[in-house]
Amino acid sequence: MLRYVLKQHDVFGKYGVDTYLSDYALCTKKAFRTRGIATEFIKARTPMMKALDVPVTSSLYTVIGSQKAAAKAGHNVAQTIVYSELAKSYPTFDFSKSNVDSAKFLDFKL
Repeated sequence: MLRYVLKQHDVFGKYGVDTYLSDYALCTKKAFRTRGIATEFIKARTPMMKALDVPVTSSLYTVIGSQKAAAKAGHNVAQTIVYSELAKSYPTFDFSKSNVDSAKFLDFKL
């Protein structure tokens, strides 16, 4: 499924780059949520991108908290994948426990 989702958002073609920074997990322990920790982790990519000479970062955020954190960090929604549409291709996956109706790719370019 991840391969399918990643094909939906072609970072290389969109930005004309041959490399970009991404991640596949962002989680904050429940007791520490709403303190801006996730936003700071996402913001920390900017100096890393500069140090590595990587001009773009793009990640798929699947829950509302991480989507909000990425937006607060200055990242922009580039692609939305609606779970009900994704379920048509992957009927064995259960998307009902998500607190949002879609996953979102959020990008940031230096």
